[in-house]
Amino acid sequence: MMDHLRKAQWDALFKAVKAAGFTPLVDIVRTDVPGEILGYLSGDVPALFHKPTNFYFAIAELPEPSDRLWRGRPHGPFGIAFSPASETREGILQYLNFDQVRGACQEWLYRVHEDSGPDLWTLAAQDRSLLGPVAGARGLENTSFTPAERQHIAASLDQLQAEIIKTQKLSAAQAKALGAGIADLKASSERMGRKDWLVNVYGTVMAVAVAAAFAPEQAKALWQLAGHVLGWLFSGGTPLLAP
Repeated sequence: MMDHLRKAQWDALFKAVKAAGFTPLVDIVRTDVPGEILGYLSGDVPALFHKPTNFYFAIAELPEPSDRLWRGRPHGPFGIAFSPASETREGILQYLNFDQVRGACQEWLYRVHEDSGPDLWTLAAQDRSLLGPVAGARGLENTSFTPAERQHIAASLDQLQAEIIKTQKLSAAQAKALGAGIADLKASSERMGRKDWLVNVYGTVMAVAVAAAFAPEQAKALWQLAGHVLGWLFSGGTPLLAP
């Protein structure tokens, strides 16, 4: 590996990975990638690599720039290549100092979070029952829940949360996002009518899956288990039967 960074610099990137909610050596590893990824370097260069998606952040030491545009301008020795970029699949930046490299890495980690969640289009195509809550809400009157219904809803949501935590390997950030979503659904059942609340279930489950960057299999499990646990809402063709 053509490693150009000092230990203290790698330590700073390690801390950035952890601060972004990833687990080093599990979610993101340090590895080698071909130098051609930066456009012209031969040999391998070190990179951070997100295992679930193959996203990368590669770092190379560049030769002193010969382009006269750089003469007299402050510049650093590093070049980076990364995927995803801010608006495109890939990007390259050159002649950065290490503080700029670290800042770019933190931005890359944020984009990895954004792009490593489930593809909702694919998920919906695989399981059209995901649209069930919205479809089932169309014929409902938007009346308030009874106290018994709210109690049953809270118990069902507690069961949903427990089963997801039990069956899926969630990070601390994912578990926190799931807990916040469950708490929101409980609270909204107190103030929303049943039609609005059922639509809110759909939106909240989607928001949790995206915000917490659930892997596709985790997101699908969340959708399917939500439908199973909350199935009593639609049982017998009469949503929200009293427990």
